[in-house]
Amino acid sequence: RLAALGFGCGGLEIAQPAAGAEEQDMTLRAGRALYEQHCARCHGVDGTGGGPDAKRIFPKPRDLAAGVYKFRSTESGTPPSDDDLLHVISRGLSGSAMPAFGELSDTERQQLVAYIKSLSPAFTEQAPQPVTLAPDPGMGRTDLTKGRQLYKALGCAACHGDLGRGNGPSAK
Repeated sequence: RLAALGFGCGGLEIAQPAAGAEEQDMTLRAGRALYEQHCARCHGVDGTGGGPDAKRIFPKPRDLAAGVYKFRSTESGTPPSDDDLLHVISRGLSGSAMPAFGELSDTERQQLVAYIKSLSPAFTEQAPQPVTLAPDPGMGRTDLTKGRQLYKALGCAACHGDLGRGNGPSAK
């Protein structure tokens, strides 16, 4: 800061924080406060899913520190996009204990996204890779044989079961 004010230090350069670093730090601090207020009871202070309310919840809260998410628009093995996380925070997850936080402002929800991303190295190790979807062919043009082959090739039955009923061996 001294260098920024025009004061010297015997010819030494004083390192300045990266542009936006202070703003990013403020966003993370605000996100952490929101997380502790709204999320930690279920997901735990460290994000591992072991908050004090977790034992009463089924399905168990997501381990955010692992960086593995079900509901995303990105390729398998890549983290979700900010929009994916924002969508879940804003609308919750039907069929789970994850509530919607639509009462929070857009800025607050974005601060939560930033903080949640800071809980896992997955977000710095690999960038989200969006899935490109082909246009919907409509019901009359669906290829059920190809769909069955893809369902099998991707291992969908492991969780969803052979008939898509959520009773596969890995469903738990």
